[in-house]
Amino acid sequence: MSDVEEAFASTIDMDEILTRLHTHCDYERLESDMERMKEELDQERVRAMELDNRIADLNDGRDSISSRISNISSSPSDPCPSLSPLPPICPPATAPPPPPPPLVLGVIKSNETQKRVPKPSGPLKSFNWIKLTESKVKGTAWEFIEDEKMYKQLDLDDVATTFASSSQKEEDTDFYSTISRRTRDTQVSVIDPRRYQNCTIMLSKLKLSHREIRTALLAMDDKGKLPKDMLEQVRGPYTYQNFGRTMLKFVPSKEEVTLLRSAVNRHSSPSVLALADRYLYEMAQIPRFEPRLRSLYIIRTFQERFDCLTPHIQSVTKASSAISSSKKFKQLLALVLALGNHLNYGKRNGNAFGFDLTSLNRLSDVKFSHRSDRTLLHYVLQVVENRLPELGKLRRELAAVYDAARYNRNEVLAEIRSLEQGITAVRSELTFMKEGAYQEQITQDPTDEEWKKV
Repeated sequence: MSDVEEAFASTIDMDEILTRLHTHCDYERLESDMERMKEELDQERVRAMELDNRIADLNDGRDSISSRISNISSSPSDPCPSLSPLPPICPPATAPPPPPPPLVLGVIKSNETQKRVPKPSGPLKSFNWIKLTESKVKGTAWEFIEDEKMYKQLDLDDVATTFASSSQKEEDTDFYSTISRRTRDTQVSVIDPRRYQNCTIMLSKLKLSHREIRTALLAMDDKGKLPKDMLEQVRGPYTYQNFGRTMLKFVPSKEEVTLLRSAVNRHSSPSVLALADRYLYEMAQIPRFEPRLRSLYIIRTFQERFDCLTPHIQSVTKASSAISSSKKFKQLLALVLALGNHLNYGKRNGNAFGFDLTSLNRLSDVKFSHRSDRTLLHYVLQVVENRLPELGKLRRELAAVYDAARYNRNEVLAEIRSLEQGITAVRSELTFMKEGAYQEQITQDPTDEEWKKV
């Protein structure tokens, strides 16, 4: 044996390669068999549901015949029974009161207290904060902030030099520019083929007959037969949009109900309807099916969503308490308020008793007159470092705020609003039911016990 043959013999094990190829082929065959069996299982589930529905139809027919025989044997000789009374007429809903008149804007109170702000020696750059008037600060932390005492800690000549303005026109321009920033042949289907296919997939996952679904909904699923994920809506963050293959996706439309009833009347029985069509037809017979289903979804998911939201709210509440009780933070606000009032002396934004906290983001908009890389924010830090060093420990005092900042405020507020809207919707539906308004909507077979329980 040559050296080359020995090398090949030592590095290539043909038996091992053939074994691996054989194993890979077996794997692919098993994978294909499993997919085929899944399809067969889904088809068997559909057939089982159709069989359950046919058995239910036969039972309904038997009960109906028995009931009629019983009624004939016990009814009086009068062939003309009296008509049932008309349902009560619900009064129209009272129109809501008109909205209040709009507030008059631009009114300036002449009796507003003037703050003791030193007059600048020359024109200064403006700090475009969101000003709070004296009436708006009552009951807030601003009411007790002593910003006027801060002027003793400030070198106003240095402020004048650092933030000198070249012209009033430039300031006004700056101010306004900142503000401006699928069916079988023996059955009938009248719904859209794609909607039919998706609805059939949903029903195969639900694994319940139409009667079981209807019974569960009429009892508001008190036994928990309907899986939560089949009620739940596939949605974006904290919204009720873009439903997936869930029950809420397959609420029968008015057009579908008309077509389904026409098909049932034409064939004298709903048993001719294909699986998905039969589902939509049966659900259309449930009073207020969609509001009932939405209410059930809200009830089943409320606690989970509430528990998820609670840590967010607790964190924000803790942060709010830390801010409201922080003396150092109030001292920092007093410093910014004093500087802002000094810069805005004699201007429309002057004589402020407080400011919207978002205005703190605008500290970096006011630049030094002689250094464009330095801003009012740098100046505030400079004053803190040189004259108010105790404020350097503020971060430690507000540790809870940094933890709360991890949460998205808009998402939390949207989820709170969503929960509130859910509670309101369920309460409205309960009120509607208590008033008996939907009793006149119930069109039932007198032999159908489920309808009698509504």
